[in-house]
Amino acid sequence: MIRWLLFLVSVTAFAVFCTWLLDNDGEIVVNWLGYRIHTTTTFAVLAAMICLFAIISVMQVVFWLVGTPTRLRYKRQLKKNDQGLTVLTEGFAAIAAGDVSQAKKLSSRATHYLGSVPITKLLAAQTAQLSGQNELAKTHYEAMLEHKTTEEIAIKGLLVQAKQDGDLDKAIFLAEKALNLRLNAQWAVAILVDLYKRTANWPKAEEMISRAAKERVISDVSADRMLGVISIAKSSEAQTTNKLDEALKQAMRGYKRLKTFPPAIARLARVYHSMDNDKKALKLIESTYKQAHHPDLTSAYCEALANESIDKKINRLEKLLEQAPSETSGHIAIAKLAIDAGHYSKARNHLKIALSIGETPQICNLMAELERAEQADGSIIDGWLNRAQTATDTQTQWQCNTCNHQTKKWSCNCSHCGNFDSLSWNQSGGANTVNNPDQMASLGND
Repeated sequence: MIRWLLFLVSVTAFAVFCTWLLDNDGEIVVNWLGYRIHTTTTFAVLAAMICLFAIISVMQVVFWLVGTPTRLRYKRQLKKNDQGLTVLTEGFAAIAAGDVSQAKKLSSRATHYLGSVPITKLLAAQTAQLSGQNELAKTHYEAMLEHKTTEEIAIKGLLVQAKQDGDLDKAIFLAEKALNLRLNAQWAVAILVDLYKRTANWPKAEEMISRAAKERVISDVSADRMLGVISIAKSSEAQTTNKLDEALKQAMRGYKRLKTFPPAIARLARVYHSMDNDKKALKLIESTYKQAHHPDLTSAYCEALANESIDKKINRLEKLLEQAPSETSGHIAIAKLAIDAGHYSKARNHLKIALSIGETPQICNLMAELERAEQADGSIIDGWLNRAQTATDTQTQWQCNTCNHQTKKWSCNCSHCGNFDSLSWNQSGGANTVNNPDQMASLGND
């Protein structure tokens, strides 16, 4: 609508100008180079306009002819770019499908069509990674660092390579660089949380975990769990260097966050014991044993009873065991003390209960020791020793959820693969259980 109005205004203005020119016509006389030109004003203006139109038309034709090679090159480049983008798409699809040979072929074609631009270097780098050519992949990623548009992607790629190579220091450097490059890079925050934990850099790990929780990269529950485990580790390190006040402070933090986690309870109890506060250690374990009974707690409880008489140790352990009658470690601890004190009947009763839960080499060896203490026939003793050799060791252990490595001692990082808080308490192997009354009776007569 506006264009039509402008057109009508222009036509009207031109008509008015022409009418005015005809009404006010005059004469123009030019003497030049011996020629005398005599014409009207209207004709002169018309001639000038025609000449101007002709000049403009000729110039447009000339410019079109001159620009033809450039236009042809541009069209060819557009076609080449379209082909290159198609090949790039197919190349990344081949990588996603794990087709190494096709990815290599398409990467080469993409470079041919588009040249060594950052996006083709990314395809080449990922193709090299897929084919196991890590050094070549690093070269491509390092070239991508020179371009702002692909710098973050390059850092990500190099970081993955560093983690695969086990170079955690370089991985941390790259993740920190990515975070400095873009402060809201949540992927870098998540990676730094993992790397700081794996390298036991507890101050930075705590700082990054708090930030990750604040930015909703991890949940508050996960953050509490991580911070609790770190506190346990820091407490252990502090106690090793005889910094008992710091050990107690960190142990209490760990217990506050993980009140039903046996290593947290055992850690605090052991710190109390090292500070000669066995009363608090015993009370702590007694108040949590029902919900979190575990061999570590049984062991820590025995440590806190070190200064008590054997009979008192047995009585307190039996009272503790009332909260968790199926905790084999408690029955074994009582049986050992009872054998040392000569309370053979009590030792036998607890070993029978332990056997009903699961027959292990340790329990069979204790039965042999008990029979020897009671001066039983050698065949009976040998029978238990033979059973010890054939019994399946059902001793539960800490097992890494990542690499399946088993260990009897909990630690915040797996000693095999280094993963943080990856240990869980699992049953290893089967159990030769004894559950019926006749078998229980026969055990007392062996």
